[in-house]
Amino acid sequence: MRQQIKCGFIVRTTGILLAITISLIISSCEDFLEDVDPSAALPVDDGFSNLNDLELFLGGTYRALIGFGGDLFWVVLPDLMTIDVTTISSPCPNPRQYDFNELTADNGFLQAAWSRAYETINQTNVLLEKVDQLSSDGIITTEDARRLAGEAHFLRAFANFQLVRLFAKPIDQGNGGELAVPLPLSGVTAASELENLPRATVSELYAQIIIDFERASSLLQGSSLISGRANEWAAIAFLAEVAFQQGDYAGAFNHTRTLIDADVFGLVSSPEEYFNQAGTREEVWSITHTNQEPNGLLGLTLGTSCNSVMLPGDLYARAFDLIVTTGQKEVLSGNGWSVVDLRYTHLTNAQPENWRSLKYSSPDESDNVPAMRYAEIVLMHAECLARINDISGSVQYLNMIRARALEVYDENESLLSDDVILFAPEDFESGEELIEAIILERQVELLLEGNRFHDLMRLQRDVNGIPYDDCRLRWPIPQGELDANPNISQDYPGDC
Repeated sequence: MRQQIKCGFIVRTTGILLAITISLIISSCEDFLEDVDPSAALPVDDGFSNLNDLELFLGGTYRALIGFGGDLFWVVLPDLMTIDVTTISSPCPNPRQYDFNELTADNGFLQAAWSRAYETINQTNVLLEKVDQLSSDGIITTEDARRLAGEAHFLRAFANFQLVRLFAKPIDQGNGGELAVPLPLSGVTAASELENLPRATVSELYAQIIIDFERASSLLQGSSLISGRANEWAAIAFLAEVAFQQGDYAGAFNHTRTLIDADVFGLVSSPEEYFNQAGTREEVWSITHTNQEPNGLLGLTLGTSCNSVMLPGDLYARAFDLIVTTGQKEVLSGNGWSVVDLRYTHLTNAQPENWRSLKYSSPDESDNVPAMRYAEIVLMHAECLARINDISGSVQYLNMIRARALEVYDENESLLSDDVILFAPEDFESGEELIEAIILERQVELLLEGNRFHDLMRLQRDVNGIPYDDCRLRWPIPQGELDANPNISQDYPGDC
């Protein structure tokens, strides 16, 4: 009996290299590709014969990003490694190992994240090969081939970017040659094709990520903006973030400037609007969910199971409260005024004794998960401007975020102008002081979106008292991969 591909095939492994099962159900792609009429099944030995087959497979490739081990982990687990997110009191080992920075190779969350990332990468590799084949044979148009390949390059870059930032030390001038994770560039559709790939270096991963995002940007030029689908602007946005992560602030500035000048995206009117409405102007790229394909984040961020997470009770004092400076507080207090941060009142339950995020609060867990939103572009641009000593320009962009989030009230609870909590260039004695204000604003604005840990790595700062380059802050290679692949080892020095 022939093996069947349904809605594209997913290579599922406990590592990269274990046995393959092929099992995606077509119905899971119908909402995503409404214009495609799925056939019952596509036999593997017949390959891909037309555009419809490729579209179905692309839908399955996007879906490799979601669910257990997918975007749920990329946005929560990195933040859980910082002091901004914590577990509820419980003995559950999987989240607590992240919370206490004591990850072991047999952690179930770790294995799921690894498998889902490489599942995505394998599908993009297969898709690229099949697109090239059908395009060369004249079966699909050049336009369709460019679009499909562009989305595949984008998704491969995204998955590799998550892997290299979490499983390897942060890139800097001295560690580009250090080992990171395997970098497969060809697709696997049968067990006989499996390779025991060694770990590539940090530099090799970043080089390929940049190539893929650049190709995606070029191939998707002029593509329609469809919620959840890769587009040229999202590729540019991630090129900015890749440069930002490497400390290449000139490169990040050029990319964020391109996005801002294009005037394709913008901030919505209130902090909660982005999270309560799908497809707003602030969405650069998100990972889409439906009630049939939930994100799992409601149970994780508002649930009571031992896998749930919460916000530490002192987070407001450490972060939200600190974004209003001492001088601003003196003006507010002297006039009997008060300031409200809408990100606190509208995007948390505002109960420090049991503090939870409301960013992912749909009862059916159908919230889309932000992979990149315009607020992040604005804050990246502000920091890049501060680093080239354009204080006035930087303050302008920082204030765009503050003006939306902060409200000032008089003693009668009447809304006043927010001028008192907006910054002026003369409020900062140096560019470094302004950069610190932007970093703090990022901590508040991007809470539980998977950014804080990566900021600390980029800035080479301690995490919970652990030095940024300590192996305890790296995700270990999962035990399943170590067992399956003789060409890979943990290779951690010292006590790890």
